[in-house]
This record gives sequence, structure tokens and C-alpha cells, in this order.
Amino acid sequence: MDNQNKPADQIVTETEEKAAEAALEQTEAEDDGYVPVAIVDYDEYEDAVESAATASAQVRARLAAKEGITERPRYERGDMTFKEKVDNFFYHHKTGLIIAAVTILMFGIIIWQSRPAEIDYYVALYAEDTNFKHSSMEKLYEVLTACGEDVDGNGEVAVTVPDHNFFSQEPYMGAVGVLTFDQDAKGLRQCSLMLIDKVHYDSVVENYGEEIFESRNGLPRWIPIKGTSFGEAIHYADDDPEYDELGLSLMVYPEGLDLSKRKMEKAINYYTTSAELLDSILEAYPDLASNAQQVSE
Repeated sequence: MDNQNKPADQIVTETEEKAAEAALEQTEAEDDGYVPVAIVDYDEYEDAVESAATASAQVRARLAAKEGITERPRYERGDMTFKEKVDNFFYHHKTGLIIAAVTILMFGIIIWQSRPAEIDYYVALYAEDTNFKHSSMEKLYEVLTACGEDVDGNGEVAVTVPDHNFFSQEPYMGAVGVLTFDQDAKGLRQCSLMLIDKVHYDSVVENYGEEIFESRNGLPRWIPIKGTSFGEAIHYADDDPEYDELGLSLMVYPEGLDLSKRKMEKAINYYTTSAELLDSILEAYPDLASNAQQVSE
């Protein structure tokens, strides 16, 4: 195509490209040891630049004069109503918002499922491997639940009975039992009420002194359940004399423990609920008290 028929902008661009190609060829030639001669029509280039500048000036003049040119309305956030702003935000960010909502929901479900169970009473079982029938555990839960109250107000009475044994045939389990009791004795008193056999009771008294347990309502610190209605209710010691050594004991009020204020409040709460549960058991099964008095005499 003849340059006379080409737009000025195209002439300028092509001239600049030719100059650049010539400069590149010259550089490559210098590397090869010879220098070519590049002939550029600078008069034509200058005319094209001047023509392009004139056309650009004409366009700017037309824009300024508004001659037949309609400009697109500029986007102004301030002209939008609140509802339009909200709709605009959700339109542009809906994908991110959906992902965020799903992520938060998933984390909420995980946290909810992993939350600690709401327990009203903790009653520790310290007994030798052969001293308590696991078949009696269901009955024990039933009796303790019937004697307890809905402490946390969630609509149900929840009781847990962790099973420990200082003298387990498995060394690891024995160590867990000793450590757990020691933490309760010196810490939160979570399991202030215990169903403990005579062997474990004597071991505790030997190491901690009998003052670790409370004499509730003038009763012995260890209340045996042999031959009582409570023992019968949990199907305890039906036919095995080895089961006759189980009793109830309550740790003393957690006074003087070296705990933070928050932990001390928890320890007092655990003791209080445990003491109330023991009183409820003694009220529901009054022969526990009379039997304990006879045994102590």
C-alpha cells in the first residue's frame, strides 16, 4: 500500500519499527565485523508524526466542544442508594462470602462436636481388678443418676465414673491411677466423691493421712456398702466375697490448696456437688449410715 493512502498513525508505527529493525541489524552486524547502512525516510516520518498530532488535537477539540460525541456516564458510588450498594457488594463478592460461610460452618461443627461433655457429677471408682463387676456399672449409673440433680440446667442428670486402680496388673494403668488421685488430692478435686475399696483406702490413708477424707455427718470416713440396700441396688457382691470391701468416701473441703482463684472456685464447686450427691445417697439408702456405725463400733 502506498504511504499516501495510509493513516498517519500507521506510518509513524511502521517507521519506528523499521528504525528499530535497522538498529538491531546494525548491532548484529557489528558483532559479525561489518556495518550495514540503514536508510530511513525521516522526512516522511516527521510528516506522519505531525499529521498524527493534528488528528489527536482535532479529537480533543471535538470532545471539548461536545460536537456530536456522547460520553459514557461516569460511575459514581455516591449516587447509589444503600440497597444498591449492598446488592453491588454481594454481586461482586458472593463467591468469597459463600466460601467464608461454609468454612465458618465447618469449623463451628468441629468445635461443637469436640466440646467437653457436660457432666453434673464425677464419682471416681478406685478398686482392684477383681473387686468390681463391670456388669454392675450400668446399675451404678442408674442409682447415681436417680440420686443426683440437673446441676448445669441442661435438662438431664449426667454422671461419669472414671475407673482407676493403683494396683493394676498393668503398670501403666496403675501409674495413671496414682497420678489421677494425686492430682485430685492437690488440685481441682474433680472426683471428690469416690467408690473406693478397702485396699485403696488404706493405701491413701498411709500416704496422705486419714484427714484427706471427710467424716460426713459424724459417719466414718469410709462408708462400706456391704449388705446395704445401696449395694443391692447396684447388684454389688451378689455371690463373690471379694466384692465386700467397697465403700464410699468424700475428700475434704479444698481449703488451703495452692490454686488460682478460678481453679479454687472449680474445686469448691466439685466438692459441693459431690457432698450433695453423697447426702442424697445417704438419704435414699438410710441403712448405709446405720451399717457404717455398726462396722465402726
